[in-house]
Amino acid sequence: MIDIIRNIFSDSTNETTKVEEDNADENLNRKKVTFFNSFKDSILFIDSNIFMDKRFGILFEFLEDIDINIIVLKEQYQELYNIKKNTTYRNSKKGKSVRNAFRIIDHFQEMNKLTIKGLDIESDLSIHVNPVLIKEIINLVTESKKVIFFTEDFDLKIRLREQLNQKNINKNLLIVYSYKDIEFLHQIKGEIQCPNCKQYMVPYIEVEEYPKEEEPILSYDFSDDYGAHIIKVTIQLCSKCHHEISRSSTSYYDPDYYRHQEY
Repeated sequence: MIDIIRNIFSDSTNETTKVEEDNADENLNRKKVTFFNSFKDSILFIDSNIFMDKRFGILFEFLEDIDINIIVLKEQYQELYNIKKNTTYRNSKKGKSVRNAFRIIDHFQEMNKLTIKGLDIESDLSIHVNPVLIKEIINLVTESKKVIFFTEDFDLKIRLREQLNQKNINKNLLIVYSYKDIEFLHQIKGEIQCPNCKQYMVPYIEVEEYPKEEEPILSYDFSDDYGAHIIKVTIQLCSKCHHEISRSSTSYYDPDYYRHQEY
């Protein structure tokens, strides 16, 4: 009777888990479709710091696979150039980040997905990026153009929204995204965030199996019972820092376990 109750409870738990997983998958797919559709017929602006932020690597992987027009203003490009020029150590964190920014811009320019607007032959060291960027975006939205803007700069977002309000512009024409809006892209790739190193990665799995009993219980009455209850432990590890993320165990009965151990 107890076993029957346990089985009913187990089946009920499994069914609940499956429903929750199905709902999570449905929500994830809905979010993916909404995000993907938002880029249709849109002009994309990306804040300079985003190009330098390695967390947004997942975004640039996504942008490689869609039809998009990325606009980089000459002031933004100059801002990145100034950072590179003023970075003392090539291998410093900032030095690596800005070189990565230029690699991304070069890559998307070669793919004909990125245009640097108004870039001059010579550099201009006196630049003020944000006012020019706000003006450019507002002008496009005023012309009923759809614009997507990626930024982590709260001041920039506040000023943009205020300009929309002051000019009574349709707010639906401008979508502002930040990192929290693209984290789900990691889930689509099967990636999770390691609680130790905080990086997103596809974890790797290790499996350990051992008998529940340390020693085989064999009698000398010529019994054919060579079985054992086996504990199977599944360990999920970070592929970056090898930190243990999760551990779960199940058990099963192997009727020939100790027979195999004899050879």
